[in-house]
Amino acid sequence: MKRLLVLTLAVCVVLGTGIMATGAVARAHGTLPLTATLAPIVSWNSVGWIILHIPTADMAVGLGTIGPDLFDPVTEIWSPLTSTPRNAWVIANVGFTLTVTAASAGPMPADLTRFQMIGGDVAAFTAVPALPAAGLTLATSATGAFLRIIDIQYQYVPSWADAPGVYAVTVTYTVTAP
Repeated sequence: MKRLLVLTLAVCVVLGTGIMATGAVARAHGTLPLTATLAPIVSWNSVGWIILHIPTADMAVGLGTIGPDLFDPVTEIWSPLTSTPRNAWVIANVGFTLTVTAASAGPMPADLTRFQMIGGDVAAFTAVPALPAAGLTLATSATGAFLRIIDIQYQYVPSWADAPGVYAVTVTYTVTAP
């Protein structure tokens, strides 16, 4: 008998909970026009996010070859090897800073003091710092933004110290949100 009573009580609790959890109900009765209103709350959340995009065509940039035609014997000045303008995009829903650093990556060690960039907030060719130094700041935004930098150029200023060989520099773009 106790088992039957406990089983009956359990079934009633389950059914009662199921009926109570069916949702909100609005009712109207009386004379026309009738109106019933409910106001559900719709919510969502967003995490902080950043997208850094560099087009595939801008991931490998050839500057050319250092040769005697780049040196002017009258002025004793080297003409730099300069790329065409390149692109980078930063899309974020938070404030951010875009920086670049450089590291020699070729079989021959590049003199990074003569490797320079221009673009974004950098108005003149400036040496790109090597790690672990802080990067060269190309752009900042206090709030989320869609930012396309279309004027990035790389430059290397030749010297008599550049021995024959292949030189390469890895430029690392970093977007940081505070």
